Amino acid sequence: MLPAHDEEQRIDRTLRLYRSALTDPDIRFWVACDGCRDATADIVARHAEADPRVGWIEFPKLGKGGVLAESFRAAADTDADLIGFVDADRATPTAELLRLAELVTAGADGAIASVAASMWPAIEAGAGTDQLGDHPARLVAAASSAAAAERRERAAELLAEARDGDAEQRTYYGSALTALAHLLLRTERLGGCPPLAG
Repeated sequence: MLPAHDEEQRIDRTLRLYRSALTDPDIRFWVACDGCRDATADIVARHAEADPRVGWIEFPKLGKGGVLAESFRAAADTDADLIGFVDADRATPTAELLRLAELVTAGADGAIASVAASMWPAIEAGAGTDQLGDHPARLVAAASSAAAAERRERAAELLAEARDGDAEQRTYYGSALTALAHLLLRTERLGGCPPLAG
């Protein structure tokens, strides 16, 4: 899934790069057009004519978190084994995307790569997440840990806190991580922990 808002300057190169590097016929490239007012959808349509693995969904302007949440909902109703997303700016190298997919295939419930990943060593070392502030990445990591430890009520509280914080002040990664965490922790589609209530 590639969320895109007015990405006519980048989407052609991005799709060419991912299509040429990821040649498996089972891989799909869906562009989630977020209220695009430029030629993004037209460029994607040209790629779809050349490659049946390419498709797109047009949404009214929802913002990154909104378009990701809706895209994940739509993708969850398909026969996809894995659902992932990358940005139109090609910040995620194709090799990293494949590495993340391999982690999930090997048994991880989910895999997230982010510039916010530099926070993880402190979390993993047991330093706690309180030192990381109220960024949704911290709250999502804490919610995931609580769910894995079967502290479901606390996981739901942390996930709600991440959602509320993101609604109050939308950030690029906060919206994306919050949307992904809701899919991972509140649905059965991806397996792993039973879904949280609410």
